[in-house]
Amino acid sequence: MKFRDWLIWIRSKPLYLRWYVIFMLVRPIAEQFYNLKEISPLLSPLYWIGFLTLVFSLTGMFRGTTSKTNIDRLFSLWGVLIIISVVMMFISSDSLFGYLNYAVKLVLPLVLFFFLRVFIKKKEDLVGLATTFLFSCIFPILFMIFGLTGGRYNSQDRYSGSYADVFSIAFYLSIGLIVLLYLYINSRTFKNTLNVRNSYVIGGLLLAFIGLWIIKHLATVVVILTTLSLFLYIIFRKHRGAALFLLIITLTISFSSGDKFYNEVLDPRIEKEVEVIEGSRGVSQGMHGRMSRWTWLFGEFNFAPFYCKILGYPLSMKVSNHMVGITPHNDFLRILFFTGYAGLILYLSILYKVFSRIRYKDMPDRFFLYAVLIATILYSITTVPTFYPGYVNILMIVFAYSALPVKTKYAVSRI
Repeated sequence: MKFRDWLIWIRSKPLYLRWYVIFMLVRPIAEQFYNLKEISPLLSPLYWIGFLTLVFSLTGMFRGTTSKTNIDRLFSLWGVLIIISVVMMFISSDSLFGYLNYAVKLVLPLVLFFFLRVFIKKKEDLVGLATTFLFSCIFPILFMIFGLTGGRYNSQDRYSGSYADVFSIAFYLSIGLIVLLYLYINSRTFKNTLNVRNSYVIGGLLLAFIGLWIIKHLATVVVILTTLSLFLYIIFRKHRGAALFLLIITLTISFSSGDKFYNEVLDPRIEKEVEVIEGSRGVSQGMHGRMSRWTWLFGEFNFAPFYCKILGYPLSMKVSNHMVGITPHNDFLRILFFTGYAGLILYLSILYKVFSRIRYKDMPDRFFLYAVLIATILYSITTVPTFYPGYVNILMIVFAYSALPVKTKYAVSRI
């Protein structure tokens, strides 16, 4: 990409918006130092980034104006439930710092959405932020390659290095590929945009394949395969050459290393699920043991008072970190526990509204928005993407861009 054009776009933004681009670039590097919190919370760059993101987002929200749409109204209603639950969690908290850490993560989707509604005004902003995210993927992907070449990789185990967990590095692989393919389609659709070469796509596919082999994250395998299928489906009519090119590359990689990939990555993870279906393994062990967590947490949720089921478990004034954090390993359940049935309905309504508005976008945008939303839904079955600030960045970009008034003129970017 033309680095110069990207820098021009950054400089065109006022300081109260520009900080967000810098934080997106720095975050995947800062995540390397996740374990510094064990020495002292004040040494953790992630805690500082999270806190400053909240402060700067709130500042930026009140510096600009937006045209309200149905998505904004749904977010406002959901935001009321989020704030109520976060406030109630303070009552049951036994550590102020622990509470603040959770509180920042839980309210981040809300404040980032409204901040990005101020930031994103046209297509150029989407392309600029997507490009920024692609640049931010360079470090974690190089880190994975280092794990392969530096002797830290074990063919039998997942590799996440110094990141908090495997998902913290997995989504950079999948969403990074989505962004690369988006910019590729954009360059094939609009003549005055930057040309993304075929070699970039080949390199991206190879890195994705190698990365999947290293991290062995089944959900990411499904997301990337779905992304490639969506790419072929969306561009086949207008760009058959590009679709055929990608199909040939994908089939070549599959036929050359598919068997070994299946034996090392897929089979060990699918085998246990087959045993559950056959009855030789307990149902509670299904979905890599997540069924037992879902049963336990849902049972606890059902014993809560009725108003907690409607508005969120934290209103029970009991310790609820395990209900609203990573433990559920299902984002729909996490949101249900956090903001109740009312909150889950509002979140699903937001997803529906965003999906329904995508048809008004151009073809490259349709691919990008559909791909990120479908990836979010797939990830939400076994992980909690809206609890990871890095993933929240890209998801709220999609929500904020989709919330633009339909009559907005989407200027074609030079980036």
